[in-house]
Amino acid sequence: MKIIESWGVSKIERYYSKMDNQIVKYDSIYELFQSHILTKYTILAFLIGFGLTVPLIFIELRLDIFNISTPNVYHILIYLITLVVLVFLEFYLLFSLGLYTIAYYARHLYYIRGDMHITQKEFIAMLSRTVMELPEDNIIRYNINHNEYRDKDIILITFIYKLKVIVSNILLKFITKQLLTRSGLRVYSAYIASIGTGLWDAITFYKTIKHSQYKIMARYSILYLIETKIDTLSQSHNIKAILARYYHYNEYNNNIDLLLGKIFEYHPFDYTKESFLSGDTIDNANQNLLIFIFSLKEKLHNKREKKIIKALCRDKEIKSLRYALANGDLDYLKEFIDTI
Repeated sequence: MKIIESWGVSKIERYYSKMDNQIVKYDSIYELFQSHILTKYTILAFLIGFGLTVPLIFIELRLDIFNISTPNVYHILIYLITLVVLVFLEFYLLFSLGLYTIAYYARHLYYIRGDMHITQKEFIAMLSRTVMELPEDNIIRYNINHNEYRDKDIILITFIYKLKVIVSNILLKFITKQLLTRSGLRVYSAYIASIGTGLWDAITFYKTIKHSQYKIMARYSILYLIETKIDTLSQSHNIKAILARYYHYNEYNNNIDLLLGKIFEYHPFDYTKESFLSGDTIDNANQNLLIFIFSLKEKLHNKREKKIIKALCRDKEIKSLRYALANGDLDYLKEFIDTI
């Protein structure tokens, strides 16, 4: 995984260095994230998935690969080699497209904000993992080990998500064959099913880029939080609340780790897991800080997180913050952070 991550980082840096003559003037992060770029590249992701599936289906039909009555080992070997090559090419092109999109955002964010934080290798590595859907490292820090437990519902959802392309194509092939049985076009149903691969590639690409945007906004928000509220953050009950929230996060997160690291530099701490998971941690913490910290997670919450969110009784504010994070509305985020 580290080799793939390093390749992703080098790709982003290479694309970034070649974009000096491709700058479009955006007035804000919101305008950048709402631009046509994501739509344009999502369509391209669909074409990649669809276009690379068509030749595979052509070989499948031409060589009659799935004729069980008279199997041909030579034909099957050709099919498998073609499958491996095309799948590799598909992933390479989709990953490259995603990494190029991140480089595009990074270059324009530099011009919008005038800071170099977006180009730091640690941050670029995080975005590289997000685009290629690589797992986060399990870095044990502050007495938190995210591998101690994994919610069964999250594991199940992840497993189902990974099977999405296979399941969708099987269903689409079956449905189209049934619909085209009487029309004489049944032989072309496999080609129609290739739309399933294109659609899933487009959906996955769109979701990974939106998730990357979310992480970018989370980073800028946390930097502003550290800059303006470090005294509040360094209070014992607030540190414990952040630690408790991070414990329930289910995986290592660069942004929260950065937040805790900056707090530790300002006010060193060493709390046991029992102390920050005690029953009064949430009640004693700054409630607006809790709302903000819980909004930093875009994906599905696990059972423990849902229970805490329900107890806070401020779902609307969390939704508003998540909307602002998803759409690049840094002004709204700053306004909320000022109330902490």
